[in-house]
Amino acid sequence: MECEEALSAVNIITTIVLLLLLIGVAVVLKKKFYKKYKRQIQGLKASVKIMFVSFQVIAVLPSIAPDMNFPENFSESMKAVNFVKLDFFQMIWLPVERQNAPKIAVLTEGNTI
Repeated sequence: MECEEALSAVNIITTIVLLLLLIGVAVVLKKKFYKKYKRQIQGLKASVKIMFVSFQVIAVLPSIAPDMNFPENFSESMKAVNFVKLDFFQMIWLPVERQNAPKIAVLTEGNTI
């Protein structure tokens, strides 16, 4: 499919209508099932939050400790959960060059400033 076909008015309107229908169905289902399964839904929300935060911590681990060698299976699983890493500095593009930015020295054993 070419760009002109994908961006035609019919395709855009169809996509918007389908999204609105999906949102409407989700709202109706939420109202219907939320009262009946309120406690289960709250427990599921808490579990998803805990898993999301845990995966964020795990996904950032290699950038926190770049000199640490991780096992191969851990590195492969890191690639699978890399989509949950919320790195705001990579998400937001800042066109500012940092020519005069201060240098930050990392102190380790034996290093001095």
